[in-house]
Amino acid sequence: MNIQVKLIYDHLSKMGVGERFFEVNIGRSMIPKELTEYVKNLEKNVGEGRGLLILGPTGTGKTSSLVVIMKHILKKYGCILGSDLGLRILKTDCEMIFASSNQVFNSIFNREFDFINDCRLVEILMIDDFGREYFHDFPFSEFEDMIDYRYSHKLSTFVTSNLTPKALREIKAYRRVVDRWIQTNDIIQISGPSMRKQQC
Repeated sequence: MNIQVKLIYDHLSKMGVGERFFEVNIGRSMIPKELTEYVKNLEKNVGEGRGLLILGPTGTGKTSSLVVIMKHILKKYGCILGSDLGLRILKTDCEMIFASSNQVFNSIFNREFDFINDCRLVEILMIDDFGREYFHDFPFSEFEDMIDYRYSHKLSTFVTSNLTPKALREIKAYRRVVDRWIQTNDIIQISGPSMRKQQC
């Protein structure tokens, strides 16, 4: 394994991406055309605040698709630096957060202001499995404010969900944020059986 690949894996691991996803690539994806199209214009898309809204049933590669994008971002914007101690680190000029929707919603619910602020300001925010979370009396307006800020400042937000666009819009609390994502993100719908079943 070359040093850059190892550093990318280390970086993914620090961001909470499990080892199972390290080897994913466009060729193994169920949506190779859409991912190729996005990364071909990566700099332009990120500069314009465009992301992806990836929807589909469980096991169809939504999380893997996010990791493919993350790897391309790290390769595009990352550089290897040497230190006085001879250590090598990956420095990326493009700041990213990858989190499950439960992590994001828990941080808002528990008033973890540093993480909430990071999610608001980071250049690229990836929210995995949106629509799965549920909190009684959740202050959804704070999540909405965060997405509004990202929308108005052209910061890319990538989202995966098991819900359809229609189902997302029908949840009253989600309408405003979903409307923004639909305007700024390319919507990709994945269909078909779970890839996990095919591996058994």
